[in-house]
Amino acid sequence: MKTQQLFSIRKESALLRNRITVKSFKYAEDMHKFLNKQYDNNWKIMKNSIKSGTYFEQYDSNERCFKLLSIKLLKN
Repeated sequence: MKTQQLFSIRKESALLRNRITVKSFKYAEDMHKFLNKQYDNNWKIMKNSIKSGTYFEQYDSNERCFKLLSIKLLKN
């Protein structure tokens, strides 16, 4: 069975640097239509596609992101 590729974009929170919002699309065309309608340029295209949601990034001592945790999992 063929897996479908997702196209994801991310936006960092204005208040919390480690909190990001991810929006995923099935087709690149849909993603570009969404980006063209935005009034700000805060969205960035992600290299690794993940599901839509809110995530928390963890950094090591050299300020490199090493973990991306779902906020839903952290609440439980």
